[in-house]
Amino acid sequence: MPARKLSIKRVIFALLVVLPILAVLYSFCKDAIINDLRLWELTKQLDSLPQPPNTMRISTNSAVGLLQGNGNHCDFFAGAVYRSQSSADAILQHYKGRQFQNPMSGENEDWDITILKDKNSFASIWLPYDFDHSEVWGLTAESYSAATLYLVCAMRSYHANDDFRCH
Repeated sequence: MPARKLSIKRVIFALLVVLPILAVLYSFCKDAIINDLRLWELTKQLDSLPQPPNTMRISTNSAVGLLQGNGNHCDFFAGAVYRSQSSADAILQHYKGRQFQNPMSGENEDWDITILKDKNSFASIWLPYDFDHSEVWGLTAESYSAATLYLVCAMRSYHANDDFRCH
């Protein structure tokens, strides 16, 4: 019996120490976890988006946090670069009317589609700082001559709440 009382005391002590620590961690990380789940929903929709025939994905990137500008907001970004044998017009037509469900608002919104003519194409797109150049996407100067390259992405900004990455 004494060994059992000792183990019960240890469990109670551990709970009294561990539970408050977990509660504090949860209060600091709750919004970050929720935002990670929202980003996961967005990337899952991007991954399941049907592509035109003879198209292959080159790379994908996604992030959540203070990705553009400064201030009290939270950016969500998910994007993928594809190489296709289809023409630019056929690619744009393929995506016409294809939408994603915004994980923050619940509304359906259009994907942003940009035909990438050369490495300078990234300069004209509103992208997070870390993703605004072709090298991040695995593209070289030769990449642009092989086929039609294009970017499918969604970049949205919302209130930061208490996500520590967004302040």
